[in-house]
Amino acid sequence: MEVTEDDPAYMIKFKGTFTANMEGRKEKTNITWLRVATALDPRFKDLKCLNKPDRAEVWGKIRALLQDMERERPAQPDNQVTPEPPTKKPTLMLVSQVQF
Repeated sequence: MEVTEDDPAYMIKFKGTFTANMEGRKEKTNITWLRVATALDPRFKDLKCLNKPDRAEVWGKIRALLQDMERERPAQPDNQVTPEPPTKKPTLMLVSQVQF
């Protein structure tokens, strides 16, 4: 926010305070995680707000995180047996059981 000569005194003070406050917050913010979160949001996954090298860096970070998660995940045996669901009664039999 730039101060212009048309701004009243209170607006000049506000703009100066606001800009200083935002600069202080920006230093404490984890920009990398904000970019990763933006990339994972389907509405913004193209990352048009970033230049191409930054986009590649973000997708590389996501790829590295997924690879780390894959390495840390314990191996699961492939021979797990899933229980069969109970057999369903035909609807015709259900209707015949109703007493009038």
